[in-house]
Order: sequence, then C-alpha cells, then structure tokens
Amino acid sequence: MLSALAVAACRDSQDEFTAPSAASAADDVQATSRVGDLRAARLALRAADSAQAAAAAARGASGLLSALANDALFLLPRSPLAEGKDAARALLAAPPAPFTPQMKLSWTPAFTDVSLDGRVGYSFGNVNITGSQTPGVQPAQYIAFWRRRDTGRWVVEAWSLSFAGVPGGPPPEFFHHLLPPQETPPLVNLATARRDLLRVDAEFAKASVQQGQARAFGKYADVHAVTLNGGDPDFILGRQAIFRSRQGGDPSDVLDWTPKFADAGPHGDLGYTVGFYVFSFAGGQAFGKYLTIWHKRPGQDWKFMQDGGNSTPPPAP
Repeated sequence: MLSALAVAACRDSQDEFTAPSAASAADDVQATSRVGDLRAARLALRAADSAQAAAAAARGASGLLSALANDALFLLPRSPLAEGKDAARALLAAPPAPFTPQMKLSWTPAFTDVSLDGRVGYSFGNVNITGSQTPGVQPAQYIAFWRRRDTGRWVVEAWSLSFAGVPGGPPPEFFHHLLPPQETPPLVNLATARRDLLRVDAEFAKASVQQGQARAFGKYADVHAVTLNGGDPDFILGRQAIFRSRQGGDPSDVLDWTPKFADAGPHGDLGYTVGFYVFSFAGGQAFGKYLTIWHKRPGQDWKFMQDGGNSTPPPAP
C-alpha cells in the first residue's frame, strides 16, 4: 500500500510538472551564487582569523596586533579601552597583571560568519595564554569584528578578550547560527546605521535597568544568539538559554551600560557596538567594557548575535 501511494504521488507530481520560467531559473542561479559567495567569504575570514592566531602564538603582541586596523578598538581585561592600534601597542608593552609583554596567545576560531555582501564579519572562540604571570596556561575567550578591504585583506575593527574559568572544550555545532543566504539589502547610510545601533543598544541597557537582565537579554537577543560563558559550557547558545542564564541572583543587582562606538557593513545587516558597563550590587560596583555583535534581518530591528566584555579600572574618585 505504501509503495503504491508513493508511485501514485510520484506520477501525479510528474504529470503536473511544468518547466521553470527563465526568471525563476535565473533566481535559482543567483541564489546558488550567493551561497557560494558566502561560503567563500566565511572561509576567507576564518583563514584571516587563523593567521592572526598563528602570528600571536609565534610573535606575541606584534602578531596579535598584525591584523588590527589603525583605528581598531582593543578591549583587554583590567585595562582602559585602547582606541587605535598605537594605543593597543602601548597597552601590550606594559599590560596589567597577569599579562606580560612576553605573553603569547593561541586560538582556533570556534565560529566565523559574514554579512550578506561578505564585506564585514565576526569570529569568536577560546584562547590559551602562555607567558603570563599565571602559572601554566591561562584560558580566555575572544570576540572579533572584521572588515574586508578593497584589496581583499580582512582587518580587525574591534577585538575583545575575556578571562575564562576553565580551559575551553571542543566547540559546539554552530551550523544553525549562520546567517541565511538571501537577497542582499540595499546600501545604507552608514551614519544612520551607526546611530540606529547606538539607539538600540541604549534601549537594551534601559530595559536591563528597568526590567532586569534576563528580560532585557531575552528581548534583544537574536533567536540564535551566542554569548561567551567562560566555563562549562564555554558558550551559551540561543535566546532561551541566554534568558535562563540571566535569571536568579539578587533582585537588587543592576546591570547598566552606555554604548560609545558603533559601526556596520555597507548594507546595514551586520554591525557592532562598544561601550562601558556598571554592575551595581549590594557590596559595591564593578566596571567594565563590552563588544556586542548585531544582526539586522529584513524589515526588523537590530538583534544581538554575540556579546562579551571585560573589566576596566574603577573611575577616579
């Protein structure tokens, strides 16, 4: 019976088949081309990230800095925000403990993705630091936002390192997290896109203060967002898991932040914000900075795809 139904269904579908129009065939070719272009761009970004990792493992600070744009934002724990490659170089020449000028970093990107035009992208993963004041290997995690120059070279526009409590494990599967191949949106006014990102991030912060971290992160996270966790697990995957991870704790705790920098790709579908946070709790306050990666789906507002940060020295009294 099952076989007969299958044969009949197959025959009916063949009888009703009509050749695709020239327009739909062209659409299929374009869609296939977009998939191939995105795959090539992701692989190129992964290669650039891996090359930076190899340089940082071999040469330390100079290797780490080799991929940074001249105006890159560099977020190192226990340090002020370094604005520009020269400021990052000066910071790494005399870093705070447990870092040393001789330290070396190694990593393999756990995930890379790009905008629909392949001009900007981001990566993240686990890091091993050697040569620091911490005996053995200091585990950490990173997030990077990249831009592809007209020459084809990828450069880092924002790079953030955060400490991890335990060494990283094998990365989970992120296949569901890739941005879908679809029509590339039109070019946008980048000044407007930056203002929109700063606005959305400020609204995100306001929601955190007024409604609590859990509800705010649940509202502004993309359904497939990922956050750094610095432990077991290394990453928190998906909006619901991120919401749950922010529940609990003292109801009087308040996480607030202020976005200061933002940028996006030419078509306004992928961008980042960098700013400063204050975590207020019963025993005092903790200060830090953060890097958030944002994605904008067609017809929707920005949602964050990745988020992480690290500490800064407390402000002067």
